[in-house]
Amino acid sequence: MMIKIKWVGLMWMALMLTGCGGLGTIPTDKQDYIGTWYGQYIVLSISADAKVDYKYKKGNTSKSISAPILEFIGDDFKVGAFGIDTVFEVSTKPYLEDGIWKMVVDDQLVMRKDTENGFAI
Repeated sequence: MMIKIKWVGLMWMALMLTGCGGLGTIPTDKQDYIGTWYGQYIVLSISADAKVDYKYKKGNTSKSISAPILEFIGDDFKVGAFGIDTVFEVSTKPYLEDGIWKMVVDDQLVMRKDTENGFAI
């Protein structure tokens, strides 16, 4: 029985690592989304290969998701895997203000940070 449980666990991990669909790359018109965005309660990383790593923490509440972007719906984007998905609502798409990239996602103002130079220009 223990061997069967380990096998199922290994199969699940293999499925997680082999990709779960998604766009594969960020569309040309959405390149400004790429980067790590920081807000008061969230950190949102969007990679060029259309993967998202999201962490939210406010008080005793925390949420996280690491999954590919399945599609863009206007300025919003749907992230998910294995039939479980969530839509990040972008009320203000990425814009440059005073040399800092900003956007509003899920009602949170976030700023994109470049790890080498501070906030990205």
